[in-house]
Amino acid sequence: FNRTMLNLSVSNRASLFGVALNYNFTLSHVAPYYNPGSWSGYYDFVEASTRLSFGNIGSGLGRLVGVAGIQSSVGFSLEKNYAFGTTGAKRTQIEETLTIIEESDIEIFLNDKSFYTRTLRPGVYRLRDFIFVQGANRIRIEVTPTATGIPEKPVYLNFGYDYRLLARGDTTYAVGFSMPQTRGPNREGAFSLPWLGGDYLSYHPNAFTATYRQDLGVTDALTSSIDLAYTPNTLQASLGIVFATMIGSTQIQGSTNVDFDAWKASYNVNFGQRFTISDTSFLNRIGLSGNYNRPVDSKGSASVSLSYSDSLFNVIRYSLSGSGAYAFDTGLASWTVSASTGFSPFKRFSINGSISLTGSSATAKQTLTGQISGSYSFGSKASISNTNSIQQTGVNTNFSMSLRPSTNDSFNLSYSGIRTTFDGTPPKFGAGSIAGSWSHTGTFSSLNLRHQYSLGQNRMTTSLMLNTAVAYAGGAFGLGRNVSDTFLLVRPTGLLRKGQISVARSLDSSPTYLPKPFGSALYNGLSTNTTNTVAVFSGGPTEFSTGSSFIYSLSPRGRESFVATLRMQPAFTVSGVLLQKDGTPYIQYSSPIYRITIDEDGEEKHDRDETLYLFTDLDGRFIINEVKAGSYLFDLKVDDQWYGVRFDVPDQDAKTMGINTVLLYESYQVDDPAFEGRVSYFDKIAVLLETEIGEDVFHVEMADEYDARLTLEMVEQTDEESFWNTIFPSFEEDPFFGFDEEFVTDDDFYFDPQVFDEMVEGWEAPPEEQTVTTAAP
Repeated sequence: FNRTMLNLSVSNRASLFGVALNYNFTLSHVAPYYNPGSWSGYYDFVEASTRLSFGNIGSGLGRLVGVAGIQSSVGFSLEKNYAFGTTGAKRTQIEETLTIIEESDIEIFLNDKSFYTRTLRPGVYRLRDFIFVQGANRIRIEVTPTATGIPEKPVYLNFGYDYRLLARGDTTYAVGFSMPQTRGPNREGAFSLPWLGGDYLSYHPNAFTATYRQDLGVTDALTSSIDLAYTPNTLQASLGIVFATMIGSTQIQGSTNVDFDAWKASYNVNFGQRFTISDTSFLNRIGLSGNYNRPVDSKGSASVSLSYSDSLFNVIRYSLSGSGAYAFDTGLASWTVSASTGFSPFKRFSINGSISLTGSSATAKQTLTGQISGSYSFGSKASISNTNSIQQTGVNTNFSMSLRPSTNDSFNLSYSGIRTTFDGTPPKFGAGSIAGSWSHTGTFSSLNLRHQYSLGQNRMTTSLMLNTAVAYAGGAFGLGRNVSDTFLLVRPTGLLRKGQISVARSLDSSPTYLPKPFGSALYNGLSTNTTNTVAVFSGGPTEFSTGSSFIYSLSPRGRESFVATLRMQPAFTVSGVLLQKDGTPYIQYSSPIYRITIDEDGEEKHDRDETLYLFTDLDGRFIINEVKAGSYLFDLKVDDQWYGVRFDVPDQDAKTMGINTVLLYESYQVDDPAFEGRVSYFDKIAVLLETEIGEDVFHVEMADEYDARLTLEMVEQTDEESFWNTIFPSFEEDPFFGFDEEFVTDDDFYFDPQVFDEMVEGWEAPPEEQTVTTAAP
């Protein structure tokens, strides 16, 4: 390589106490190694939809003489714009009052299309906030009494609308002040500040620029604009209006530049007309514009242009345009006419072409130029295109090809500069260039690699660009391909750290999966100055874990970001086996779960947990999910008695438990000698008698609801995958399925109708009753 350049461009955006700050700089491997860029900031007054900006803003009109430093502008501005806050633009004040004498059906039409129907009771109604479209709006209101069904005389409203209009009385504005700033080795201007590398930042308030701009809705159909900029001895001013009628919208703008030193001025006037009469009118396809420009010490020039666009049979698109200009100083007139078209003769193939003819009064010879191009798409993976530019002496040809092997990668190859002259000589390839590029869009970055070889200059150029973005807020870092001004960082903690994160806003069709390389997931889908309802879904540490969802309502201002720290109290899966006296399991047994707490008097209190319940399977095993730390109790029916069975769930932090969220408790069999020493029996009658005579109950425990109490001890703590593999072993681990391929033969697939009838006989009979034992009240 003859020359290698390595640059790192850094764009920094921060927010501190609601103040947004921007600063850009570039690092290079050659001197100067550090190149400072521009800086700016702003603060939004949200309720007023107003922004105060400061820093390197504004271009400035001040003229600096004898200054050698690098020039920029520094200042401040105050701007009102409805994008900066929660205040919305005013609505048009078009309204109509209806007096309904009897119950009637009302129907409103816009350009003969119905968009509102309703039945109204007698009363006085004010209709407002109509829906308008660009151009002519013909509104017809029909009222039909329901008793007669005969429509009354319609009410008509006609209104011209343009999207550039403000409602009557509405306004937006901006005021600003700036001065030139220079950076160099010398002290200049009114005052200077030391800077890096021995340079100084010098300021020139004597060349200040003051600006003022305002748009005002004079009426609902007329909006005016004024733009002023003043620097010592120079004034720039422009005044414009936009108004809409039933035939379309018109824009007129005039501007001037006044030099007070020479007391001279230049003028410019622009005129534009858009026709929007009706959906079928050919005038809708016509555009008209004009311009008059008068520089200083000149008589000026005028120009006018006219265009028309349409399509044939909705297949071939075409447009025609013409323009003419006249210079009053020289008396020189010039004109241009052009035509363009485009169509697709068959699927995936398109052709576009244009031709232009230019002439002037200075010469009798006209200039003819044109261009024709074609492209073909091989589905969504590849496409080719060719462009030919026709000049007076020949044709320049370019070829290009695009490949998209995946949604994240694209390859482009082009050959440009093939020159074919009209004198019959062979095409010339030596002055062209070959270029190839590869673009990759990843989750955290985007990459672009481009190589170009110039045949005429025998020069090769290779460039590599890599873009990524880092976000920081509230102690959390996020990584992404880009970072919006307002973002959300989702930081899961505890057991949720190893789970997946998905985020969705209200009305989203599906959540968006977000990776978290720095432990936090970055979400860029927030809108400023409005309420964002965001749902965050977090999975558990394993595929067997249950997830959690969190709902947030966020209303960010400009450059405001959020951190959502996800915390979930550790929850366990509790399992054990219950057996009856004869060793048979408690099949399909159920019981409520009670949480054990201690009240202020030190008495044990049982509160039913509505989120938990105990069920047993055919083996007598119960599995209770989402059990948090604490002491619990369930009912066990033994003959005609009720036992209270207690189990304790330990309080563990996420680091201690890890993924071992399954607690296995010892199996309990009624009258098992191993449990007899741990079972407490209660004699309710004896307790009551002894209490009545005031005698001490000594070693007898009192219980109102149980005949006996016992506590199950935890014997093992394991992870969910190991637990479920033990309960439901996979086929590969079952020796029954370890047979050879020759074990199954064709005889195994033989169908015997008689055997089948015997098998299904009695299926239609009612099933035998099943008894489910439950302790539920």
